[in-house]
Amino acid sequence: MMGSDVAGPSPLVLWSALFVGALTCSSAGVVFDELTSQGVPPFLAASWRLWCQSIILIIPFVLTYQEVKRNDAEIIKHWITSSELTLAENELDEYMRLSASTGNLRNNVDDLALIIPRFYSALPLMICSGMFLGIHFSSWVYSVQTTSLAHSLTWVSMGPIIICWGQWILYICRSLCCSIFGNVKRPSWKETLGSIVGLSGAIMMLGDVAKFSSSPTAQASLQHEPTMKGDLAAFVGAFAVSIYLVIGRNCRSWMPLWLYIFPVVVSSALSSLILALFDSEQPTQWSGLSQTSVFGFLNVHYLPYAMYLGIGPGIAGHTVFNALLKYMSPLIISTAMLSEPLFGSVLGYICGMQQIPGLWTLLGGIVLLVSLFFVSYNKEEEDERDSDQDNLLERTERQNEFSDKQMTAAVGDDSSGMMATVFDKDDVPLKKETIHGYGTI
Repeated sequence: MMGSDVAGPSPLVLWSALFVGALTCSSAGVVFDELTSQGVPPFLAASWRLWCQSIILIIPFVLTYQEVKRNDAEIIKHWITSSELTLAENELDEYMRLSASTGNLRNNVDDLALIIPRFYSALPLMICSGMFLGIHFSSWVYSVQTTSLAHSLTWVSMGPIIICWGQWILYICRSLCCSIFGNVKRPSWKETLGSIVGLSGAIMMLGDVAKFSSSPTAQASLQHEPTMKGDLAAFVGAFAVSIYLVIGRNCRSWMPLWLYIFPVVVSSALSSLILALFDSEQPTQWSGLSQTSVFGFLNVHYLPYAMYLGIGPGIAGHTVFNALLKYMSPLIISTAMLSEPLFGSVLGYICGMQQIPGLWTLLGGIVLLVSLFFVSYNKEEEDERDSDQDNLLERTERQNEFSDKQMTAAVGDDSSGMMATVFDKDDVPLKKETIHGYGTI
């Protein structure tokens, strides 16, 4: 099922890219596990990955920014020409800057077609979104170090369930006492049922936590057995990435891919670095290229790990998933992302970093992953219905607006033709137009 009619690569290329993206994302846990086992603090390891990805994203960001700026300039030039306003080339940027600051550009141009002004307006929101993304990665890498890969990868995937319950909380708060939350839509009962079942699956997985915690020979940090602390850290990561997704959803709907990803990744790298600097257990240093240094990823020993995490899971994984949304259904992308616990656990077992999961982990993990798919499936159905209703409502409003507008023209003499002042149905003047003849305006 493809999510768009946009012409693009062949299905073979799309599905191959989807598989490679899922596989590379699944391998991140193994690589992070190897880094932390060599003494790299988990928060610092997360920042290394994000800094490497940021460096790689600089060139596509700059190229995209220049292209979008040229497109915006063409729109402005076209508007200037149609408005019979002449500006020199070197005056165009200054005109756009002054117009944007005074609001004239917004009043005179359909600025929904201009990307750069909206980009700068949305920049604080993207920085906030990136901060939560950094918290997500830092918490997750910490969980990789302190619990089993199976538990870490499964618990950090609980985003759809958290978003569902978050919607319920906002909906109830808005209904009872507070209108500041705006128009919060209640989740469907199918989504809610899936979330309840998913939570029960997560609770089932804790059965193995209790078993290994009571075992006198268990050494969770070395043997990668499940722990309550590690599972809780993965849950914090899921909570943070849910906020990141909710904040960034609006920006991603209209902003070019590379223009959106770069500031988000840079701000996430900063937030993970801040967490690393405040890590009292393993203090981070500014100097040197050691395993606890801010720039330690430039060490020839650690550079291959950090660059793989930036290029592999960062670019070939999550960035490819974002790009594929243009051609494939979000449900397909969500399903591919939900395969990470399976692929990651298998890779961890092959690399000796994950034992065969216990019975409660297997049963609870299956219940949780199936529930996550169920929630994602019903969420997409709800979004499609809402989109169809919004489109129908928008068409209806346009038709009503067109039929309600009753315009008259007060026509007077003018040297260049006839000046027509256009009024609305309440006799409020809207604009003046020069017409060269008689007829309907």
